[in-house]
Amino acid sequence: MVDYLYNPTERELFIYDTSKIHTLNETGSFIFELFQKKYSIDEIVDHIVDMYEIDSDEVRVDVASFLKSMQELGIDFESANLESDPFDEMGSLFQPRTPIVHIIQNCNSPCNMCDCWKTKESIWHPADKLRPYFEKIKRLGAISIMVSGGEPLLHPELSQILTDLKELELEIMLNTNALLLHRNLWIADFSIENLVVSMDGIDPETYKTFRGLNGYQVVWNNMEKFHKHSPNTKIGIRTILNKINFDKMDILFDAIISRGWHSVGLSPADISSESFSRGDISTERSVSMKDLLLPTKKQIEEFLETFVPGNSYYQKIEEAASTGVSSWLPYDYIRCLSYYLSLHNGETKIFGNRPCFFPYNSMVLDYNGDLRNCFYS
Repeated sequence: MVDYLYNPTERELFIYDTSKIHTLNETGSFIFELFQKKYSIDEIVDHIVDMYEIDSDEVRVDVASFLKSMQELGIDFESANLESDPFDEMGSLFQPRTPIVHIIQNCNSPCNMCDCWKTKESIWHPADKLRPYFEKIKRLGAISIMVSGGEPLLHPELSQILTDLKELELEIMLNTNALLLHRNLWIADFSIENLVVSMDGIDPETYKTFRGLNGYQVVWNNMEKFHKHSPNTKIGIRTILNKINFDKMDILFDAIISRGWHSVGLSPADISSESFSRGDISTERSVSMKDLLLPTKKQIEEFLETFVPGNSYYQKIEEAASTGVSSWLPYDYIRCLSYYLSLHNGETKIFGNRPCFFPYNSMVLDYNGDLRNCFYS
């Protein structure tokens, strides 16, 4: 029998093997839910006849037709386990490695591409509500958790959250802007495995351009202080490939290598989703994000013309990737910048049918409790 999930609200049946959603009509969903309640075929027929006062032979034909359609999808109600936990069913589809958990929405860094810092009320997940999620996600095969926000160092129960993760033997990847790291050096006592610091600029001026304050040197100093207290923690930075650093990433590589730290993780710029607490991403806002983050069309075209094997910058990125300092290969730069070029050209279908496998090895628990298959979902 195939693995599936059923959403009664939308009357949708998701089949894992084909990754397709089948929408049931009202009759089909009614019959499906009766099977879920362990009704036999005769009981379903009698139930429908009693409710709608229609001919039993007609109902039996409808039920038989429905069963045939389910069998064609690979669903056998006699052997199906219809009462299983959705987490258990999901486990047969994928093996998450490092789910992302936004433990808090509030933030102290007024980044120009994010609205988390505009949150006025306190929005955070209590530690006792997160623990059951951690337990379930470990049962699915997770080996680590990325603790993120907002700014996780603002969470009033961060110590308890880290304690729970350690008790569950889940590795900790703490994603922070590091502005308050010098006041939270107690985190070193937990011997966390990874510290990942958001760093979109390559110098004080460009840091302020993207992150809205003069925090560049403060962040580097705080990272060095933390490294002294927790020398075994892998320390890295995370950055968006943007109009300032796209052809100067070697500056960040050298900054990490010179300190004996771990890596530089890259992400494409997001100019249109509602992530980062951007509840209302208008056309004007999206255009503003494009102007702020993306290289110009001319810059991209000129870069791609010369970014080939043998080019010095190409070789620097290739070497950084081969040693694990860069999370991206040269190919990833080409693909990302080609994506940016498509955005400039107003194209809507950018990557064809190439699948994204992120949802098969991760998931995102958002600020409001939504469980997403992807950060940009």
